[in-house]
Amino acid sequence: MSYAHIDLMRFAGSLTADVLAWQPNAETWTISHLIDYLAQQEIWLATRLDETPQVPVVTEIPGDSVPRYDKIHEQAMVRYSGASPEQRALIRDHTGERWSLRKMMRRSIEQERSRTEQVAVTVANYQTR
Repeated sequence: MSYAHIDLMRFAGSLTADVLAWQPNAETWTISHLIDYLAQQEIWLATRLDETPQVPVVTEIPGDSVPRYDKIHEQAMVRYSGASPEQRALIRDHTGERWSLRKMMRRSIEQERSRTEQVAVTVANYQTR
């Protein structure tokens, strides 16, 4: 999970505000929107073992998208690494879908890899415009 995050932060952390805000067309998200979506997913995933998940809206949390996501990811990592043996064994059902700590982490990695790829494509499009 850390490797996926490091890869994204090495790439997105050095982007200028212009690149983060560039939108190739009306149907495509900006990189900032992609990062905000990823942050929202990270919070949502990190709460799947909670009995009654409370998921704040990411854009209501102060800060720019990349540093905000970095903090959210760090908090999720602390939560995962601090899980008790009982939490590591727990399987919780939310709206018909079963969740385990392992599934939460796997989905987090998949989301981060997918968004990193989308960011790379958007940056390439920005550079060739």
